[in-house]
Amino acid sequence: MSELSLLLKDLDALRKSVRAISSKQVFSKAVCDQLHSIAQRYFANLRPSLLASEEVAVADKLFTQAHELSRKSPSRQKCLDVLTEARRALVRIEGAVLSKFRNSGQTLGTATSEAVALGDLDDDGDLDAFVANRVGGSEIWLNDGDGAFALDSTNALNDAETLDVDLADVDGDGDLDAVLAHPSQPNTLWINGAGADAPGSPYVASGHCVKLW
Repeated sequence: MSELSLLLKDLDALRKSVRAISSKQVFSKAVCDQLHSIAQRYFANLRPSLLASEEVAVADKLFTQAHELSRKSPSRQKCLDVLTEARRALVRIEGAVLSKFRNSGQTLGTATSEAVALGDLDDDGDLDAFVANRVGGSEIWLNDGDGAFALDSTNALNDAETLDVDLADVDGDGDLDAVLAHPSQPNTLWINGAGADAPGSPYVASGHCVKLW
């Protein structure tokens, strides 16, 4: 769960706690501490990842108010108003973030690449990347399940110039094999050893040449 989603969840829990306080009750230290923690998390954990926008400026103002309220005994209604508006601001930010692609900051190698095929190469339930490179051999990048990729050094693929790659279960054993298209030598078939009996095993050359008609 993202920090934004966690913040929304905790905001809802705090609003529920504040609603349970009668108008004549003094805010407990625990409630003020929660208010302070939510404001602090917004500025420390979420705000650095947000690009400047009208929605973010509104959220900045509201979480600043929440921080100030945490340092005194606010009225129940004032606290509810700030928390409700802060939640609305986060929901608008969430909508804006989900509707746009953002650079993850990852680079999958430095080779000149011609094609990439996505598939579950190591049988762990997420999408990995098989990258066809012009120089230095093709590469397999394994996903850790959270969208972070790492080069699979156990797979020593040939260093032939490769223009394309396609994935399919060629030998019917339940995992994805790879066909590589080469411009100056026969195309090659690589058999995946992943499968249920040997998860994460390297790809090995089948010894077969593949003609593309």
